[in-house]
Amino acid sequence: MNAEEKVFQPSPKLPSAQKKTRTRWFIVFMLFLVTALNYADRATLSIAGTDMSGQLGLDSVMMGYVFSAFAWSYVAGQIPGGWLLDRFGSKKVYFWSITLWSTFTLLQGFLGFFGSAGTAVMVLFGLRF
Repeated sequence: MNAEEKVFQPSPKLPSAQKKTRTRWFIVFMLFLVTALNYADRATLSIAGTDMSGQLGLDSVMMGYVFSAFAWSYVAGQIPGGWLLDRFGSKKVYFWSITLWSTFTLLQGFLGFFGSAGTAVMVLFGLRF
């Protein structure tokens, strides 16, 4: 073999030479599932908002703050989120993001323990943020 033939031989380290697995489809499915749950979580408050505002004594302005918490978190989290992904990798960042999101969603169920409407709005905004 001369030098030109060696250059054109496929290397076993090239992606085309590696065996493809189904892991990538599992990851796509998990990302789809988490995204669908995220959107369902946002929509849930719009359905339960009327009953919740009546029980907690929240007016429309206070409910507007609660509804907008998701949008504010997107605005505030884009740059730090990108930095975290670059620094720690997608596996760790997704794991901790989903864990924290699930914990804060769970804690929203304990909102009834707060007596005043102002405190409930601040806590609910913080948890949804």
